[in-house]
Amino acid sequence: MDFPINEIRESQKSLAPHINFDEKCNFFYDESNNPRKLYTRETDFNTSITGSFVLGGVVDNGSVFNFKELWSSLQLQKNVKELKFKHLVSGDFISCLKSRKLNTFLKFINDEDILVHLSCINLLYYSIVDIVDSALMNRKELFELGPQFIAELKDTMHQILRENLDETRALFFKFNYPNLNPKDIPEFIREIIVIVNYENGNIKNQKSLKTLKEMLSFSGDKQKMPFLGGEKNNVLIEEFYQFYIKQVYMFKNSKHIFDNEDTIQKTVGTFNLIDGKRTLKNYTFKDSKTEIMIQLSDVIVGLTSKYHSFINIHSEELILSEFEKLNDLQKSNLQLYVKIISKSDKYNPGFFHHITGLTELSRMNVLNNLVE
Repeated sequence: MDFPINEIRESQKSLAPHINFDEKCNFFYDESNNPRKLYTRETDFNTSITGSFVLGGVVDNGSVFNFKELWSSLQLQKNVKELKFKHLVSGDFISCLKSRKLNTFLKFINDEDILVHLSCINLLYYSIVDIVDSALMNRKELFELGPQFIAELKDTMHQILRENLDETRALFFKFNYPNLNPKDIPEFIREIIVIVNYENGNIKNQKSLKTLKEMLSFSGDKQKMPFLGGEKNNVLIEEFYQFYIKQVYMFKNSKHIFDNEDTIQKTVGTFNLIDGKRTLKNYTFKDSKTEIMIQLSDVIVGLTSKYHSFINIHSEELILSEFEKLNDLQKSNLQLYVKIISKSDKYNPGFFHHITGLTELSRMNVLNNLVE
């Protein structure tokens, strides 16, 4: 399948003129929390929908690193032949921060000025934004309120549905979401509004909540939701290949080295990325056993996945409470992680891509500011 990249690439660049997408680096990748496909079943989702899919790792911009020193200082068991996140930590994010091996690893990454890149996709948020986008298409005048207000609408919708996951799952399964039958749209909207009304008093942004309810009601009356239909029944996310190829074509002058993954390799390989008169050939797949940079990436994305699982389910109040309980080692690990992210972001903010709600972004800022 031919996929011309330059028009979409230039469009993306115009939205972020401060980012250097012409960077010449080597991007190394691993992934975490990839369910391959996300769907609803009669009694549950097929995976934890409050987590985030993370794709990313480390960036080589020409430096030389002393990996033998890292391996020696980690003091791993002799039968360990490949560095993995699970060799350094266990448990949830707070438990991971207790690891001295993680501290050794993060100090190495920080001291060697190794940069990182990350794409983080909140699974539930990504699954529900089409509801808001569809309602907006029925009230196009609301686009004049600007991207911030639209982001607030999506954030409000996400917070409501996340707080009522059982009802959300049952609703999605009942109507084969996102493959809505047009005749079912009014009833689907009515049942969503019932869930929205559960949270009337708990939503801080009442203006956003009011607009959201009006939009949904209007869409129900019109019996039209443009982006909900023509899909597979109950499949919220069909696949994640687009996040792999986006980095490849946005940073087309760089090289991209992915961990061997047969399914992804096969899917990505079906796209011919057309760059003018040439086909882009700037990516490859390697066995992580023979590529230490992919092994470093495994640790980075593993920790980032734990971080986002923590952020996605903890309020700001709970984050502050958990921080107060951290010991010195945990605070050191958190500080190192935030410093590595901040350093990489300052080098090139294009190394980071988040699809999540404003609430989660605010929580990230709260936690990060505690240790900066």
